Amino acid sequence: LQAQQPITHHSVSVEQAQAMLHAAYRSAVQRKDNVAIVVVDDHGDVIASLRMDGAKAFVYELARRKAVTSADWGSPSKNFQDALAAGRTGLLAMDRVIPLAGGLPVKMGEETIGAIATSGGSGADGDTVISQAGLDALK
Repeated sequence: LQAQQPITHHSVSVEQAQAMLHAAYRSAVQRKDNVAIVVVDDHGDVIASLRMDGAKAFVYELARRKAVTSADWGSPSKNFQDALAAGRTGLLAMDRVIPLAGGLPVKMGEETIGAIATSGGSGADGDTVISQAGLDALK
């Protein structure tokens, strides 16, 4: 057997995670939302997070699970909310999927290298808007 080359592994760096977290936080403050924001690596492990004053503890867990969903699947967590609304109830049986909007994957080309998610934002798309502000910090 011929030796295989090692697999190259890419992930969100601590510096990138902090930049996203701070940008998302500024967006939440501007919107007057008390949220939790979580940035995870490509495996779904938390790199950086915060829970703003006034945000309930369960909001943090929702944000974490949205981020894991986006990192695992490489797509916005809202896609799963839409699929559930379309009747794909089997999603509810999956351990690492939460069908709620607010999680966005972080991409390097086509490769998913992590995710950012928010929970507790106001309005129908508040969580996604805040997460997008964090993702935009990488541009």
